[in-house]
Amino acid sequence: MRSRCDRLIWAVTLGVVLVVGPALPARAERIQSDFVFIRGEDVVSEDLYAAANRITIAGRVEGDLLAVAFEEILIEGTVTGSVTAVASRVVVTGEVGGSLRVAAPVVRVEGAVGDDVFVAADRLDVTDQAVVGRDLLAWTRRAVVAGSVGRNLEGRDRDLTLRGDVAGDVEVTVNSLVVAGARVGGDLAYRAADPAEVSDLELGGSLLHRRPLPPNIELRALRMLVFVLAWLGTVALGLAVLWAFPDRAGRAVEATAGAPGRALARGMAVAAVPVALVGVVAGLLAVVPTSSAVPLLVVFVPVILVLASLVGVGLLVASVPVAVVVGRRLRAAGSDYAAFLLGMAAWAAVYLLPFVGRWLTVAGLVLGLGAWMAPKPQSPPVEVPPV
Repeated sequence: MRSRCDRLIWAVTLGVVLVVGPALPARAERIQSDFVFIRGEDVVSEDLYAAANRITIAGRVEGDLLAVAFEEILIEGTVTGSVTAVASRVVVTGEVGGSLRVAAPVVRVEGAVGDDVFVAADRLDVTDQAVVGRDLLAWTRRAVVAGSVGRNLEGRDRDLTLRGDVAGDVEVTVNSLVVAGARVGGDLAYRAADPAEVSDLELGGSLLHRRPLPPNIELRALRMLVFVLAWLGTVALGLAVLWAFPDRAGRAVEATAGAPGRALARGMAVAAVPVALVGVVAGLLAVVPTSSAVPLLVVFVPVILVLASLVGVGLLVASVPVAVVVGRRLRAAGSDYAAFLLGMAAWAAVYLLPFVGRWLTVAGLVLGLGAWMAPKPQSPPVEVPPV
């Protein structure tokens, strides 16, 4: 399943690169093909922009490399400048003179990088032959650093194993940290719930274990501000809908109160349409040739976006019938405007409940969406008196 999702992500990325490719600087070699291969004796005397299923750099690129691939990018030659790469897998066994910036599910560094290494990956392997000239910054699910880092090691990793040499400081946030046979010239500071497993560590500074930071007051205040603004916007939109479409809103309210089960079923069906279409497209991408992925996405992505937008617009007003019904139950008399305001106040209180608040909110939105989809009641047939 992960490979299908990865393929979809990189297909979208490749499509974007193919669109913006003509806008790149003119002083660069641009290649778009099924397979890009720079042979060992080849020399590219300027920047190289490449988009393909697989890219292999065995020769020499005298400039920067910008590469996007569905499958793998392999750099076993020399790139004198910096490398920016997006692929399902990126492997560097050669030499990069500048910085290495990579986003990929799997990244493996075995060669030498002259400047910084910035990685966003599911798994990162920096082998014992690898040499990083300056900083290593990694945001990963699992990382193993066994090579040499010229300055500092920083980042956020779920599981980090450190077996290499870091000339400067180590400052990471992790779930688990294993240090075995490593050398750190400065401080080793990490944030984690549990202490690290440390053995055979040569440390020039201090070993600092800090607890994970809770959300600070400013962040919590910002979240509350966003919640209040979103609630006020929903209330204003709901009042406008009640005023502009009283008959249609009335039918939605009656559908919510009279047949909530049917309304919930309709809402679930409507909300599932974009998700089901995404699943169909992902299944097609898994079976069609890779060369057909971009045309397929060009056809289906706009359709998915339009359907998702329609469902999103429906969810914006989905709270109206549910809030009116709740307000009527809490207050026997009064207008629909007053019932809506009372119902929205109750909805806000429910949303703030721990654990169940958000699930109840989602259920209410789906119910309201289905209520708006309720069919218009049929008028009784008019009996024509016989002549």
